[in-house]
Amino acid sequence: MVNQSSRRESKSEITFDTIAVNIVIHCIILFSFLSLFFYLYIANVAEKAMTKEIGKLIEEMIDSKMDKLSYEDKVKAVNSLRMMPLQSLLKRYEKKDPLKEENNTYNKLTAGIIVLGMIAVLFVMIMTYTYRCNTDIHLEHILIENAAVFTFVMAIEFLFFFFIARNYIPIKPSMITTQIVERIKTNFAQP
Repeated sequence: MVNQSSRRESKSEITFDTIAVNIVIHCIILFSFLSLFFYLYIANVAEKAMTKEIGKLIEEMIDSKMDKLSYEDKVKAVNSLRMMPLQSLLKRYEKKDPLKEENNTYNKLTAGIIVLGMIAVLFVMIMTYTYRCNTDIHLEHILIENAAVFTFVMAIEFLFFFFIARNYIPIKPSMITTQIVERIKTNFAQP
């Protein structure tokens, strides 16, 4: 009999105030986790994968084209490359791209501002419900519940990205090679 009455009390404690605070806390935790997970893990994995794939495709494309050239054409190609300022090109492009850095810094700053904004909204809600409306929102219960839920959600998301999304191949690997070859054909076609 005591258990049933305590259940009723806990059900009656669920109010709009409690739900609103719970939703904001959910949003803060989820947005913070996804932002951190993206910037600390996914962005690095994506950059490494993209660099590896592009390097592999360029290597395959050059090797396959060089294999088809006659010895004389290979010598001409090598001599033409020697005349190009390759070292200055490499030095120019080995530096970090300021546009990329500025964009990524802006994105990180935006994520931080959004989290701080949600925390400010949560703080105002808690203060308003607690001191202005004299409502007990059971903040401890909400925090414990969210910690438990998001521990499992974070684990599942990490496992999903680590074992599924990281191994997904969104485009056919030869797509870049095909695009480059088609562009060369278009630009150097005989009139």
